[in-house]
Amino acid sequence: MLKQYSDNMQKSMKDLLSINAGALEQFSQQQTELFTGLISDSISYAASLSKQNEYKGWLNASHAYTESVRTRMLKTAKASYATLSSTKEKTTELLTADMANKANAKPAAPAVTPTKKAAPTKKSTPVKKVAPKTEAGKAKATPATPRKTAASKTKSENE
Repeated sequence: MLKQYSDNMQKSMKDLLSINAGALEQFSQQQTELFTGLISDSISYAASLSKQNEYKGWLNASHAYTESVRTRMLKTAKASYATLSSTKEKTTELLTADMANKANAKPAAPAVTPTKKAAPTKKSTPVKKVAPKTEAGKAKATPATPRKTAASKTKSENE
């Protein structure tokens, strides 16, 4: 029983690992394409800027560069989202199938038969807390009463 469970878990983990490895490969390829494209766009942008001698030409080159960066980023984001969604669906299918297989498996009979309950034990009595002892012959300290000063006397006491 334990060996069968272990084998099923290993198979499920291998499948999950292969799904994740495939997703990582796709992400790696997408990021490589993004960065190589950004580098090539940056080089062409620098080359076009070096040829421009008017402000309007610089603005047009900058606009073209920002548009190419935006489209590359958007394309990569969409591809990454599609990869992530696909991976999620595959993982969900794998886990639901694995759970369904475990639910359909027959539970093993208990190896040990239940025994009778032992007789109830007698409850112990709670322990009383003892106050700390003071030194022999010394009285407990009591707070002193505040003395009235001239400033704290009331008007009727001053008269």
